[in-house]
Amino acid sequence: MPVYIGTNNTAKEISNIYIGVNDVARKVSKAYIGVNGVAKFLYEGDKTPYALIYNDGAMVLKRGQRADPSKTLSSSYAITSLSGFNSYSDVPWYVHASNITTVTAINDISPNSIAYWFNGCYKMTACDMSKVNTTYITNMVSTYRGCSKLTGAPTCGPNVVNMYNAYYNCHNITGAPACGSKVTDMSYAYFRCYNMLGSPVCGSNVTNMSDAYYCCYNITGNATCGNNVTDLSWAYYYCTNLSGRPVCGSKVVNMASTYRNCSNLAGSPVCGSNVTNMQNTYCNCYNLTGKPACGSKVSDMSYAYANCFNITGSSSCGPNVTNMTYAYYNCYNLSGSASCGSNVINMSYTYYNCCNLNGSASCGSKVNTLYYAYYNCTNLTGSPACGANVTNMDNAYANCTKLNGKPACGNNVTSMISAYENCVNLSGPAVCGANVTYALNAYRNCTNLSGNAYFYSAKVSVIRNCFKGKNNSRRLNVYVTSGTTTNTVVHYNNTSSMVGATITWTNSGTYQYNTKYNIYIYPVANVAAARAANGD
Repeated sequence: MPVYIGTNNTAKEISNIYIGVNDVARKVSKAYIGVNGVAKFLYEGDKTPYALIYNDGAMVLKRGQRADPSKTLSSSYAITSLSGFNSYSDVPWYVHASNITTVTAINDISPNSIAYWFNGCYKMTACDMSKVNTTYITNMVSTYRGCSKLTGAPTCGPNVVNMYNAYYNCHNITGAPACGSKVTDMSYAYFRCYNMLGSPVCGSNVTNMSDAYYCCYNITGNATCGNNVTDLSWAYYYCTNLSGRPVCGSKVVNMASTYRNCSNLAGSPVCGSNVTNMQNTYCNCYNLTGKPACGSKVSDMSYAYANCFNITGSSSCGPNVTNMTYAYYNCYNLSGSASCGSNVINMSYTYYNCCNLNGSASCGSKVNTLYYAYYNCTNLTGSPACGANVTNMDNAYANCTKLNGKPACGNNVTSMISAYENCVNLSGPAVCGANVTYALNAYRNCTNLSGNAYFYSAKVSVIRNCFKGKNNSRRLNVYVTSGTTTNTVVHYNNTSSMVGATITWTNSGTYQYNTKYNIYIYPVANVAAARAANGD
């Protein structure tokens, strides 16, 4: 018999009805539904894509809202826009993210973006997207971010442009990484994917590789960098099983921490001509060999080669470098003279423990700190250097046992703690700049020091051990400005004294002396004038 469906008292006939099974409508012919007296064709099945969330943690992507009757449905969401979401909070099923354990797509869905779709699904172990048409996907931003239990190999569609955070913290994915040829941003794409295997990849259009393989310590083979990459910062941080030579594209600007802790990286370091940031670039790359590199545009090379024990040859410093903090720390196979560009400001720990440097020290005119700069450079020769803007010389040349020239201390130095400690071959007059307040251990164990010492500073407050360990067979004449704090502390006679021990001073009327330590103190009106008169 005919079937009628009526709306607003108007009934229309529906005939020849076939029932669909397994969610598929086989055929509906001459099927009309009346609405306000207008007949509409009844469409053959609902093709709207839905996300169905079941109580057992399963998520199903399908066309139509009909649920599996054998399961308890928790929620269903129509995916009304396949153009994607702007943040995780826009994803309608995000409220269930912490409960989703598996995802299965059972119908053909053709999204343009899957950004944020599974962000925060930290219990999800499997995601079967094989039925999804990836042809149109361009956006994978944070698609699997935080899916720490997800297994299987990563994928990337042929037209994906943005992979930012795509597999961020997916600790358990395996297989080789993927990157489509159209990708431009793969920053953080595989961040902390500890168990991912294979060799790294980088599409030819990628510009941003920042943190791309951060802590992927099971990837192997050679590093890669596309020709269009500008940001390579942290790209291979802690990729301890990477081998082969480092690479750097010609357009790269940022190499901060690029290969930091890549302890199996071999070959010579590289630095592109456009690089400006080399902070930590090769820090702890123990097996790098060859000469260090530093491009002409680099401004920051702090920690650039710290603990690169096996690099050899002379150091390098570009003309625009301002920061050399720890640049060659513990590079004990470096040889030749030290380098320091004319724009360098910070040299703290720069050549610390570079015990095979065998040339002269260097200090640019803009340097303001030499803190531990040449500490333990036992083969450094010639005279030490100290620029006019240096304020801190603590341990600057400590243990530089082959330095054999005159000590230096600029007029802006305020602290020279242990500055020349154990410099046993240093000769010429000892000096203490006009603004020094701390001279603790400054010339301790400088056994070859003799002649005159000039304290230009009127405000030295700590002088303990300044000349402890001196050769007492050599006379030392100390010139200080009379009536100053410095004049007071040089006369200390206890363990805070300049020899670090109890000492008795004999007053001759115009100077004070101690014959045991062979030290003579001359308070004068003008130390500079006294030095000129002495011909030093």
